[in-house]
Amino acid sequence: MNMAQNRFLKCPPALIQTFFVRAGAGNLHHTKKDPSNIVTGRVADVRPYIERAAAYIVPLRIGGGTRLKIYEAMAMEKAIVSTTIGAEGLPVKNGGDLLLADTAESFAEAVIRVLEDKALASDLGNRAAATVRSKFGWERVAECFGRICEDTLVRDRTGKVMCPTIGGSTIKQSKRVRPVAETQ
Repeated sequence: MNMAQNRFLKCPPALIQTFFVRAGAGNLHHTKKDPSNIVTGRVADVRPYIERAAAYIVPLRIGGGTRLKIYEAMAMEKAIVSTTIGAEGLPVKNGGDLLLADTAESFAEAVIRVLEDKALASDLGNRAAATVRSKFGWERVAECFGRICEDTLVRDRTGKVMCPTIGGSTIKQSKRVRPVAETQ
């Protein structure tokens, strides 16, 4: 065990309390022996747990699934420490939106840094929140959805909207289905 790991493991429970939320409780039986570890399993709402956390830790070593949990923590302005695999595919910057660390020593040191340096934790959380809101906030998502809808519609030479089909050709509106304005 190196110095950073040893320092991390010797932190008093008052400084480090670990919540295992949404984790398979069967895989974490060994963590239940330590009273500073709380294994919740699935919960109805993760926000109270994220809100209580001083940092959001993502120690994934094997990839798979989505990374939406990191977006939740980013939106709640939490300092995040993750492995590269844990944040794989996300538009985040190491040292800007979160801290990335892939060895046990560097990961432990990064966690200690955000727990001890409140200014760093605050800056990471604020930048992460700004990133997630600018790229995935309601305004941005609504704008993107509107463009998709507009791109899906096809207009003929007269400007009449036609419905596209899979093959790229279009199907004209049925004569039996008329817009409300034409039937009145």
